[in-house]
Amino acid sequence: MNRNMGKMPTVGFVIHRFGPDMAGGAEALALELAKRLRDSWRIEVLTSCARDYSDWANRYPAGLSVVNGIQVRRFPAAFRRSRRWFPRLSSVAFRLDQRGFLPGWAQRLWLLAQGPVVPGLLRYLRENRDRFDAFIFFTYLYYPTMRGLPLVAGKSVLVPTCHDEPPARFSGHRKILGLAAHRLYLSEGEAALVRKLVGERADPSDVAGFGIDVPETHEVGPRGDFFLYAGRVERGKNCDELFEFSRRAGIKLVVIGPSRIPLPDHVDYRGVVSGREKMELLSLCRALIVPSKLESLSIIALEAFAAGAPLIVNSECRVLSDLVRSSGGGYSYMGFEGFLKAAAEVDPRVGEQGRRWVETHCRWEAVLPIYREAIERILSKQVVVVGGAS
Repeated sequence: MNRNMGKMPTVGFVIHRFGPDMAGGAEALALELAKRLRDSWRIEVLTSCARDYSDWANRYPAGLSVVNGIQVRRFPAAFRRSRRWFPRLSSVAFRLDQRGFLPGWAQRLWLLAQGPVVPGLLRYLRENRDRFDAFIFFTYLYYPTMRGLPLVAGKSVLVPTCHDEPPARFSGHRKILGLAAHRLYLSEGEAALVRKLVGERADPSDVAGFGIDVPETHEVGPRGDFFLYAGRVERGKNCDELFEFSRRAGIKLVVIGPSRIPLPDHVDYRGVVSGREKMELLSLCRALIVPSKLESLSIIALEAFAAGAPLIVNSECRVLSDLVRSSGGGYSYMGFEGFLKAAAEVDPRVGEQGRRWVETHCRWEAVLPIYREAIERILSKQVVVVGGAS
């Protein structure tokens, strides 16, 4: 018989950082899922004390707290990431791996340098794994998943949020991608990438996507004369190129989100704004520009569709290029000439096609059952043997 029959499952959410004040796709997904599934599962989030991924400084108190009605257990990071030396170490490691010269010990060193190294979280998993019926790990990349998932692999669901980046090709990271009992992807493009990295396996996986709240009513009105960038403002998101292209194209660019790099004078930088302000800007902009080359999905792109905004995406990002192609909700570009052409061709009706697509594919009502089914599959494998151990 199923040991969980008749009781609410206890599910651990394991993620590198957690909170409502963080800009990040995996973080937003974990928070939204926890809020929406806490009536179905007993959820305990296991995470670090860090707020900022660039240094993993311990900003939150260690121990148990409640965030938006969700039980959160935080563990301190053993040390900070070096903002000076980690990028240099990464550059060397990526070059060596590309040439096939990166041994396992060097991969482990890179993982420790990246962080957040949370030995207390691993100790808690070892000591309490039998108290949990299942675990969902968010993002394959970081220490909590890389070191934590092997401890509970048989009852683990992995949401990789993987894109085509150098660490995804490390042998150790590929092993973790293939180790989970179940995998849930944000897009078909991500699923294809992971299957290519780990090979075809018999273990089940599904494309769950990402749910968003789509307003029931939507008035189509005139759009403004500005283009919008929303999200983390950093070189890793290809923002430098966006700023250069927007300057050369002579377009008005409004930018919102936390910034780690200097912004040029021609950019209208609004900083971190409220959710309401963000949606107002999405409903008014000519188009949302997503210049990143590396995304497993873009939540802000889906929110743009919900607001009727067209998308302009970098064609080097396969996931987003596939999204605008399948939805008909935007444009992709390659290089400055392509960027200039896309900006000039923007048609508001294209955004309405994106809105119709997101209404069909991205409602939470369609996403949540996939997560519930994944946990049910984990639970169905945990049987009680009479007179023995499970």
